Amino acid sequence: MKKPINKIAVLLWVLAAAVLVGGMTVMSIELPRAWGIAREASEFGTAVEVTLSSIKVTVVNAAFLFAAGYLIELLDQIRWNTRPPQG
Repeated sequence: MKKPINKIAVLLWVLAAAVLVGGMTVMSIELPRAWGIAREASEFGTAVEVTLSSIKVTVVNAAFLFAAGYLIELLDQIRWNTRPPQG
């Protein structure tokens, strides 16, 4: 019998993808505004910091969700492999 994929792991992977897509969407809307403000105020350092901070937050959160899903699936695989064979 083949082991089914853990539903919680799949949920976390879908959430990780949603975080990436949502974060990139928000950045595509908000970052041009930040760069426009920086262009007017001659504060490019602030706009760069905002850009890098947004990218870091999005990637780190998505990576955490993906890793948590992977860990759950790995532990589920270990649990599945330690079950006695069904006869």
